[in-house]
Amino acid sequence: MAWLSHDSPDGLCRNDSSGHSLKVVPGLPLHIPFEQRDGCRLIIHPERIPAEDGEQRLDVDVEVTSVGGTTRSDGHFTQRLTLSHGAEPHVIWFHGVKSQFDRITVRLTHVTEDSQYIRGGGSRVEVPSAQWTIVTENTRWRFYATVSIPVELFRFSSDPNGAGTGPLSLNLGVLSRFTWVTRDGTEGILGLEGGVMGMGLATDNTRQLNIVGGLGIGVPIGNVGQTSQASVNIHAWAAYRLGNEFAHSLDASGNAIPAQFVALKHWSFIFGPSVTFGNVGFDI
Repeated sequence: MAWLSHDSPDGLCRNDSSGHSLKVVPGLPLHIPFEQRDGCRLIIHPERIPAEDGEQRLDVDVEVTSVGGTTRSDGHFTQRLTLSHGAEPHVIWFHGVKSQFDRITVRLTHVTEDSQYIRGGGSRVEVPSAQWTIVTENTRWRFYATVSIPVELFRFSSDPNGAGTGPLSLNLGVLSRFTWVTRDGTEGILGLEGGVMGMGLATDNTRQLNIVGGLGIGVPIGNVGQTSQASVNIHAWAAYRLGNEFAHSLDASGNAIPAQFVALKHWSFIFGPSVTFGNVGFDI
């Protein structure tokens, strides 16, 4: 029917910071501060339905989803409304928004008899409908901790004869990560990282505990934004080894001198991939 349009009877509104109602345009996602989530509601105006159109039926479907796509069960609402020309508006308040970047999607469809939407030639005319989307967010940065499991890293050191340079197999540690957040709630691909890593755990002579800090590139692969999030990463760290590590002294030909050792430098550069599990932190 003509009354179901982008600008007439059904307004999806929220309160701004001053408490005034604002209209949301169908088809254009609106980002609002998280603290205003309880001001969102659907207002239906029966007075805009022409009296000669008689009784009208509308299907209303409200869905709230997290940034990872998980449906908030307590935010789901489905109802068929039977309306006719009248003076009192119908208000449906939304609830179920739990976290930053939760998305409220509202679909409104005009239900009518099929015969009203069949042309003479038999082709079907689209039934009037509208959809609104609201994203609740007011953060731009995220700081969180995650467990990192690099299968193999490579260490670069300035020790003589490359004594401290080489691969480190089987590594495990805890990292903190600081990165930006997009308007859709996904974290940035590049972040600042710091943490503690046990490295070279596969062999006795390379085992070491390092404090690391640097840059990392991370791409979430599952449960985005949740505590069980998994990501694949590439790291570039400056590392400081806790404790001493020794290597054989070498002669002029590069051969190890028995029973002679030199202490390796504590600082090194670490590069390599990893898989991380977990996203426990807070938004800023």
